[in-house]
Amino acid sequence: MVGTIKKGWKELKAEIVDTDKCCLCGACVNFCDNLKITPAGPAEQGMLCSDTATCREGFGTCYNLCPYTGTGDLPLALLDKWVHDRISQDLDNEFKHDVAVVAARYAGPKSKAKLSGGGAEAGLLIAALRSGIIDGVITSHVASDIQSVVDTEEGILQAAHATAFANAPLAGISAALIDGYEALAVVGSGCEIQALRKMQNHPGVDLEVHDLVALAIGSFCFFKPKPAKIATYLQARGIDRAEIRWIDHDKSAFKYAIEAGGKTAVIPLNDLYETCAKGSCFSCADGTAGLADISVGVVDALPGWSVLVVRTARGFQVLDVAKRLGLVETQELNNIIKETVLEVTRNKIVFAPVTAIRDEGVDMKTFTISAPAIARSYKPGQFVVLWLPDVDFLPMGVSHVSGDHIEITVQRIGEGTGELFKKRVGDKVGIRGPYGNGWDLSQDDYLAVGGGVGIAEISNAIDDLVARNKRVTAILAGRTKDHVFCDDLYEGKAKQLCIVTDDGSTGTKGFATDYVEKLVKENGIKNIITCGPEVMMKKVVDIARRLGVPVQASLERKMKCCVGLCGTCCMGENDDVAICKMGPVFDQDKLAKFPSFGTYKKQ
Repeated sequence: MVGTIKKGWKELKAEIVDTDKCCLCGACVNFCDNLKITPAGPAEQGMLCSDTATCREGFGTCYNLCPYTGTGDLPLALLDKWVHDRISQDLDNEFKHDVAVVAARYAGPKSKAKLSGGGAEAGLLIAALRSGIIDGVITSHVASDIQSVVDTEEGILQAAHATAFANAPLAGISAALIDGYEALAVVGSGCEIQALRKMQNHPGVDLEVHDLVALAIGSFCFFKPKPAKIATYLQARGIDRAEIRWIDHDKSAFKYAIEAGGKTAVIPLNDLYETCAKGSCFSCADGTAGLADISVGVVDALPGWSVLVVRTARGFQVLDVAKRLGLVETQELNNIIKETVLEVTRNKIVFAPVTAIRDEGVDMKTFTISAPAIARSYKPGQFVVLWLPDVDFLPMGVSHVSGDHIEITVQRIGEGTGELFKKRVGDKVGIRGPYGNGWDLSQDDYLAVGGGVGIAEISNAIDDLVARNKRVTAILAGRTKDHVFCDDLYEGKAKQLCIVTDDGSTGTKGFATDYVEKLVKENGIKNIITCGPEVMMKKVVDIARRLGVPVQASLERKMKCCVGLCGTCCMGENDDVAICKMGPVFDQDKLAKFPSFGTYKKQ
């Protein structure tokens, strides 16, 4: 049975707010007069919560309604079952549902309002209002994050143009109910909709919200800027956040156009993500708001249209009404866009068993996972995504493939990998993929240079080359003997194996780059592949370029969608090359066009 947790504001602040895990959904402040939303997150308005840890019969409403607390008792999987009326029939994925993915755009009466994307969200909400499904829409504007309820068609149109970065929609529910609204619509990102569903369904915190929120529309969202951060970010670019009137995807790929103060600024998504994203965004895997009735998003490849993911009976009802009233028109998506969108829903996840775990050294393990479909389609250099529900998602390279199994070598560096390290043989992990473009291994002779955990990424390439009787020379490097692995797999297989450590505890003392030129010249090597710390790879590429030897490097960036939709991992002179889609492997010509190559440090 799902109960309540005897914790309140003190614990919420310590566990979520102060650790930068707060998504600013507004759930915690909605039913509490002592808390308020600020640009930095929830905060006290008085001292009541400091003196009293809990406020409702021994538990704090704020703590119990946060989407990131109590996930052991009320996990995402349970919320998913309660929300969806179409239960998954896939034994390997309880989150898989029959959904409709279509292109849509607003087709109602013309308005002076400037709509984002195809404006389908406005058409859906107006249809729900006109048909009596809802009586108001909770909205807020990026310029202020002040919640209000709009209950007219023109009000919906006017409010739809700058909600991309708006926050805390749930903070307005209580006030709306006091004002007499009985069938609200809430528009929000994945974390905000998850918090709403927890508020509606939590059996231990009955706030009578379930039937009073009649429609949840989710926004495609791979990150949201924290208000306190984006205000400073925009100010440095001559933009006053309070003057923002409109936000939409720019015509150029992976950029936002922001209209403020009578001028329009174009902001690269990757820079905005790195600089301003909330801490909770880095571990969020819900880019299409999987608990919403309908999700609405914008895809750069489909200008002038929105993309809808319709999930529940209520969602299909609203879409049917909108089409019947002529407020929304739809068209079928081509299979490429449709499948790409489905990849970032939970429909493509497979929960696969861990069949073996091997220690590789200090804070490093190799997990063997039974994943037949991935093993069959995988090409050396591609990557997969691991998903730990309620914890994190982890883009990972594959170190080896054997039959129906893949091996993934993981370095423990944060909460997500720490949780993965707790897995035991027989436990299951969510996995999807493979993704990206891998190594070009069409030649006969290669030097493979791997550093640290990057050794895993070149290991699969070495496996492939050795299996095809190609000539391979390998440099495997690490800080100490505990940071070099796989060396035993290539003894006798590689033409020459060079082990290098910073401290000389195994192999030769030095750095991988100390031996590249020597081995190339001694062995007449014609091609180089490399993966490891980016500063190392940059030196390898520079040496290869000077020697006139073709070289490939596998890059790492903070990825969100992993299929080329969101732009957070982009590089290049125009910030428009998606590492997850076009890479992660690039040759020397492409690398020369990445000004930031060589500067990235794994965090």
